[in-house]
Formats: sequence, structure tokens, C-alpha cells
Amino acid sequence: MASLNTLHNSDMPQDGEGRIYHLGCKPGDVSHRILSVGDPARAKLIAEAYLDPATVRTVFSNRGFHTYTGMYNGVELSIISIGMGRPMMDFMIREARAVVNGPMVIIRLGSAGSIVTDVDPGTVVVNSEGSSLVCQGVDADGQFTYSFSPLEMPHKGLSDLLVKEMTSCLSTGSVKPACDLTADSFYSSQGRPSANFADANAGLLDKMAAAFPNVGSLQMETYQLFRLANICLPAEGEANRIDTSAAAIILFNRLTGQGVSADLRRQLELEAGRACLQALANHTF
Repeated sequence: MASLNTLHNSDMPQDGEGRIYHLGCKPGDVSHRILSVGDPARAKLIAEAYLDPATVRTVFSNRGFHTYTGMYNGVELSIISIGMGRPMMDFMIREARAVVNGPMVIIRLGSAGSIVTDVDPGTVVVNSEGSSLVCQGVDADGQFTYSFSPLEMPHKGLSDLLVKEMTSCLSTGSVKPACDLTADSFYSSQGRPSANFADANAGLLDKMAAAFPNVGSLQMETYQLFRLANICLPAEGEANRIDTSAAAIILFNRLTGQGVSADLRRQLELEAGRACLQALANHTF
């Protein structure tokens, strides 16, 4: 577990060795090629399967971030588990950017639900057509409302490469390029009905599908990844840029109730994880 000394710089809290407050990493701990996942067990699974064990360095922060950095086919990569939600993605990207010099490339591999009938569980959706943020707000009368942002786009070349690598690596299921919806809640903003809370979200799934006919995934992090990459300020020309893409393993179809088995989920995590590492390693800035 990363142990921080006395902190300074309230705008980007870090200790005297440059170790960032939430991520727990200092310069040299994080590669400029990053695979971001939510589940720490998924990060461990992919790291143990594919990174050269003799090269792996780990940082586990007391804020729930697990970082594995090592060599994959001669290329240094980091695999970072972040937990769930936009705030955790925000912490990771901003703090990794603070300790990494030069251009970065980040791919997210998440799990998600499908809200349309033609995206089955076991599909891997590559979010090459962007991500929209689904936000719960409050109107002047104190009632909940829901809004959709314009699509935030990933890096096209990286997304094309990720589709190619997914198609090559997956032995089952299918690969679908599509757009994504990133909700600010797992429950209310994803249209889950509740007997305990007045979320005012009846019909929200239908509104999502109508607004985004090519939606492939509904999850909680991808929009923040694309958005921060697109507003990252360049240090010198393109030297500070962040290239991004994302993929989501569809675990459930919200309309049919179908899901995947634990064995298939693990297989997809391994195969999709390898595809992401391939894309990260082969991407050129």
C-alpha cells in the first residue's frame, strides 16, 4: 500500500517524492500507455496473464487504485483499476497526467449493460462512435430531470486499431463499434425502477435508445475519459496530448434479462484485455 508523506500543493496534492494523493503514484510509477479497468480482480487477472512478471511494479493506494506497470511484448504498459464512476476516472486521468511526461494513450475496458435488442450479452462494444453523459438534475420545483450531453469522441485511429485487435483476439461473441452512454448513477440515471426512491426515471431507457439509435453500452466512466482527453491542454504543440478509446463487455441485456456466465465473463476479460494491450502497444503518436 502506497504510504504518503506530508502533502503539499492543495491544487494537486502530492508528497515530497511527487506521490499523488489518490492514485498513490509518483513519476516513474505509471507508463504513458494505460489500460484502465474498474474491477481490481480484472486488473490482476490481465496483469498476471500478459505482463512479464520479472518487470512488474505495483502501487496499491489507500483510495482504491491498483496500478500494475510492466512489459508487454517489449513495451511498457500500466494496468490501473479505478473502481466505479466518473469521479474515479477523473482522479486517475488527472493524476496520471500529473506524473507522466509527454503524450499518453489510455484505453478503458469496462463491463456494461445493453439497452437495445440487437446487442447480446457476450458482445464486446468498442465505443468508436463516442459517449454521451446521462445526468440527473433537479428542476425549479425540486423534481428530478434527466439530460443527455452531446457525444464526446475518442481518437479515431486508436479506435479503429482497437476494433481490429478485438476482432483478432476474441474466440467467441462479436465485436460491435457503437456509441456509449455514461450515466452518473448505476440506479436512477440508468433507468432502474425503485420501490424505495422517487427517481422519476420511468421510460428513461426508451428515451436513451430513441436519442442514440446506435447505442451499444450503458455504463459509468467512458464519457469522462473522452472528455478529459479532448480538453487536455497542450504543453508544447501535441506533446501533452492524450489519445483514448474504450471497449465494454456486455454482461446483461436490460430488455431481455439475459446475462453471461462467470466462465464466459473471465474468458472475455482475458481475450478483450489482450486486445487492449495489443492496441496500446501498437499505437503510434
